Amino acid sequence: MITAIKTQYRTMNEIHLNKDSGIRMENSSQNTLTANTVNKNTNYGIMIVGSNNTIQQNTIRNNSKHGIFLFADDHNTIYNNPIQGNTKTGIHMSNSTNDTICTNEIANNEEYGIYLDHFTLNNLIYNNYFHDNNHNSVDKRLNRNRWNITKTKK
Repeated sequence: MITAIKTQYRTMNEIHLNKDSGIRMENSSQNTLTANTVNKNTNYGIMIVGSNNTIQQNTIRNNSKHGIFLFADDHNTIYNNPIQGNTKTGIHMSNSTNDTICTNEIANNEEYGIYLDHFTLNNLIYNNYFHDNNHNSVDKRLNRNRWNITKTKK
Protein backbone atom coordinates (compact mmCIF):
# COMPACT_ATOMS: atom_id res chain seq x y z
CA MET A 1 0.00 0.00 0.00
CA ILE A 2 1.18 3.53 -0.77
CA THR A 3 0.19 6.25 1.69
CA ALA A 4 0.76 9.85 0.60
CA ILE A 5 0.82 12.83 2.93
CA LYS A 6 2.70 15.66 1.17
CA THR A 7 3.28 16.63 -2.42
CA GLN A 8 4.26 13.39 -4.12
CA TYR A 9 4.55 12.03 -7.63
CA ARG A 10 3.86 8.32 -7.88
CA THR A 11 4.50 6.87 -11.30
CA MET A 12 4.56 3.42 -12.86
CA ASN A 13 3.99 1.23 -9.79
CA GLU A 14 2.27 -2.15 -9.68
CA ILE A 15 -0.01 -2.00 -6.62
CA HIS A 16 -2.02 -5.15 -6.05
CA LEU A 17 -3.26 -7.75 -3.58
CA ASN A 18 -3.09 -5.46 -0.51
CA LYS A 19 -5.30 -6.30 2.47
CA ASP A 20 -6.50 -2.68 2.54
CA SER A 21 -6.55 0.01 -0.14
CA GLY A 22 -3.92 0.08 -2.87
CA ILE A 23 -3.23 3.82 -2.58
CA ARG A 24 -4.54 5.81 0.36
CA MET A 25 -4.24 9.60 0.41
CA GLU A 26 -5.70 10.99 3.64
CA ASN A 27 -5.44 14.68 4.54
CA SER A 28 -3.17 14.86 1.54
CA SER A 29 -2.94 17.53 -1.13
CA GLN A 30 -1.14 18.28 -4.38
CA ASN A 31 -0.25 14.69 -5.26
CA THR A 32 -0.06 13.35 -8.80
CA LEU A 33 -0.54 9.66 -9.55
CA THR A 34 0.36 8.66 -13.11
CA ALA A 35 0.58 5.34 -14.97
CA ASN A 36 0.13 3.05 -11.95
CA THR A 37 -1.65 -0.30 -12.06
CA VAL A 38 -3.92 -0.65 -9.02
CA ASN A 39 -5.41 -4.13 -9.02
CA LYS A 40 -7.17 -6.63 -6.71
CA ASN A 41 -6.93 -4.74 -3.40
CA THR A 42 -9.22 -5.73 -0.52
CA ASN A 43 -10.74 -2.27 0.04
CA TYR A 44 -10.42 0.55 -2.50
CA GLY A 45 -8.05 0.83 -5.39
CA ILE A 46 -7.41 4.52 -4.59
CA MET A 47 -8.87 6.43 -1.62
CA ILE A 48 -8.60 10.23 -1.48
CA VAL A 49 -9.41 12.48 1.48
CA GLY A 50 -7.73 15.71 0.42
CA SER A 51 -7.55 18.41 -2.20
CA ASN A 52 -5.84 19.36 -5.44
CA ASN A 53 -4.75 15.82 -6.34
CA THR A 54 -4.49 14.50 -9.89
CA ILE A 55 -5.13 10.87 -10.82
CA GLN A 56 -4.24 10.31 -14.49
CA GLN A 57 -3.53 7.41 -16.82
CA ASN A 58 -3.77 4.74 -14.11
CA THR A 59 -5.31 1.31 -14.62
CA ILE A 60 -7.70 0.65 -11.73
CA ARG A 61 -9.44 -2.71 -11.77
CA ASN A 62 -10.82 -5.66 -9.83
CA ASN A 63 -10.74 -4.09 -6.36
CA SER A 64 -13.07 -5.51 -3.71
CA LYS A 65 -14.93 -2.25 -3.08
CA HIS A 66 -14.61 0.93 -5.16
CA GLY A 67 -12.00 1.58 -7.81
CA ILE A 68 -11.66 5.21 -6.63
CA PHE A 69 -13.24 6.51 -3.43
CA LEU A 70 -13.36 10.29 -2.97
CA PHE A 71 -14.44 11.31 0.54
CA ALA A 72 -14.72 14.82 2.04
CA ASP A 73 -12.47 16.06 -0.72
CA ASP A 74 -12.30 19.01 -3.10
CA HIS A 75 -10.63 20.21 -6.30
CA ASN A 76 -9.29 16.81 -7.41
CA THR A 77 -8.98 15.79 -11.06
CA ILE A 78 -9.53 12.21 -12.22
CA TYR A 79 -8.87 11.76 -15.93
CA ASN A 80 -7.90 9.30 -18.62
CA ASN A 81 -8.06 6.18 -16.44
CA PRO A 82 -9.60 2.81 -17.28
CA ILE A 83 -11.63 1.93 -14.15
CA GLN A 84 -13.03 -1.56 -14.56
CA GLY A 85 -14.35 -4.67 -12.85
CA ASN A 86 -14.59 -3.37 -9.29
CA THR A 87 -16.97 -5.19 -6.95
CA LYS A 88 -18.94 -2.09 -5.95
CA THR A 89 -18.42 1.17 -7.85
CA GLY A 90 -15.90 2.46 -10.36
CA ILE A 91 -15.87 5.94 -8.74
CA HIS A 92 -17.70 6.62 -5.46
CA MET A 93 -18.00 10.26 -4.36
CA SER A 94 -19.09 11.10 -0.82
CA ASN A 95 -19.18 14.71 0.40
CA SER A 96 -17.04 15.68 -2.59
CA THR A 97 -16.96 19.19 -4.05
CA ASN A 98 -15.43 20.91 -7.05
CA ASP A 99 -13.83 17.78 -8.53
CA THR A 100 -13.38 17.12 -12.26
CA ILE A 101 -13.98 13.61 -13.62
CA CYS A 102 -13.30 13.38 -17.37
CA THR A 103 -12.20 11.10 -20.21
CA ASN A 104 -12.22 7.91 -18.15
CA GLU A 105 -13.43 4.53 -19.35
CA ILE A 106 -15.65 3.26 -16.54
CA ALA A 107 -16.82 -0.28 -17.27
CA ASN A 108 -17.91 -3.64 -15.88
CA ASN A 109 -18.31 -2.48 -12.28
CA GLU A 110 -20.82 -4.61 -10.40
CA GLU A 111 -22.94 -1.85 -8.81
CA TYR A 112 -22.33 1.59 -10.37
CA GLY A 113 -19.98 3.15 -12.84
CA ILE A 114 -20.06 6.35 -10.77
CA TYR A 115 -22.06 7.15 -7.63
CA LEU A 116 -22.48 10.66 -6.18
CA ASP A 117 -24.11 10.89 -2.74
CA HIS A 118 -26.46 13.64 -1.42
CA PHE A 119 -23.57 15.74 -0.07
CA THR A 120 -21.61 15.73 -3.32
CA LEU A 121 -21.98 18.95 -5.30
CA ASN A 122 -20.42 21.38 -7.78
CA ASN A 123 -18.48 18.66 -9.59
CA LEU A 124 -17.81 18.55 -13.31
CA ILE A 125 -18.27 15.14 -14.99
CA TYR A 126 -17.83 14.96 -18.76
CA ASN A 127 -16.53 12.92 -21.73
CA ASN A 128 -16.41 9.65 -19.78
CA TYR A 129 -17.24 6.37 -21.50
CA PHE A 130 -19.60 4.34 -19.30
CA HIS A 131 -20.48 0.82 -20.35
CA ASP A 132 -21.46 -2.58 -18.98
CA ASN A 133 -21.93 -1.42 -15.37
CA ASN A 134 -25.03 -2.61 -13.51
CA HIS A 135 -25.99 1.11 -13.31
CA ASN A 136 -23.77 3.53 -15.22
CA SER A 137 -24.35 6.55 -12.98
CA VAL A 138 -26.34 7.77 -9.97
CA ASP A 139 -26.36 11.37 -8.77
CA LYS A 140 -28.34 11.75 -5.53
CA ARG A 141 -27.88 15.54 -5.57
CA LEU A 142 -29.80 16.32 -8.75
CA ASN A 143 -28.97 19.59 -10.49
CA ARG A 144 -25.99 20.33 -8.22
CA ASN A 145 -23.32 18.69 -10.39
CA ARG A 146 -22.55 19.39 -14.05
CA TRP A 147 -22.63 16.49 -16.51
CA ASN A 148 -21.58 16.15 -20.17
CA ILE A 149 -20.87 19.79 -20.83
CA THR A 150 -18.89 21.13 -23.75
CA LYS A 151 -15.21 20.42 -23.27
CA THR A 152 -13.53 23.16 -21.22
CA LYS A 153 -9.98 24.42 -20.86
CA LYS A 154 -7.97 23.21 -17.88
